[in-house]
Amino acid sequence: MTAWQAGVMMFGRDYMATPLGILAVAPEMLTTDAQLWNNTRMTLVDVAIGLGLGGAAALLVGIALGQAKTLEAALGPYINGLYATPMLAILPIFTLWFGFSEQTRIALVIFSAFPPLAIGAWDGSRAVSKRYLEIADSFGAQRRHVWLGIAVPASLPYLVAGFRLASGRALTAAVVVEFLTAVDGLGIYAMTLTTTFRHDEAVVAIAILSIVGVLLTVGVQKTIEKFLPWYGNM
Repeated sequence: MTAWQAGVMMFGRDYMATPLGILAVAPEMLTTDAQLWNNTRMTLVDVAIGLGLGGAAALLVGIALGQAKTLEAALGPYINGLYATPMLAILPIFTLWFGFSEQTRIALVIFSAFPPLAIGAWDGSRAVSKRYLEIADSFGAQRRHVWLGIAVPASLPYLVAGFRLASGRALTAAVVVEFLTAVDGLGIYAMTLTTTFRHDEAVVAIAILSIVGVLLTVGVQKTIEKFLPWYGNM
């Protein structure tokens, strides 16, 4: 921090961000800047919607792939292909479909979050012990009971790992859409601050994005500790 401050003072421009400058503007921004919080809310709401929709679809698809070999052979390569597809490559298609709107942001969040969550559910469903399935079959369990009572619980640890990846990808996707389509949100707000040479304020906005990412990780960890205490011992 000291080197950063000294380096800017000696060699940088007046508009460049410094630790002291950030500390000076942060309290006012965090307490009085309504635009900052409105943009933060818009970004996070769409990320939450995208993660929810993508997660629900991924759970169904992933478990289906793990339980049906024919479906796995037919769709498995496409799921892996989606995971490897850069989000920037698909964004132009979404803008054609949804325009420069919040729907595009939600769509790209879903696209980014779906593959790691689906792969997690897929791997978890395949990891179900055959003994459990044989016992369920011997007791005449219906398919939905096998899915909800065996496959879903077995997939939870894998879904947790997938969610860790998906949450970061989802947040990145939302910011990418804002940068490239000028949709209102925290990403475009930070860019606007940067292009108007308000770099101290821009760092505060970027720091909020980083904090959100940390909170998502912490939230996942707390959920594991509460509902899956055995997961850490695997």
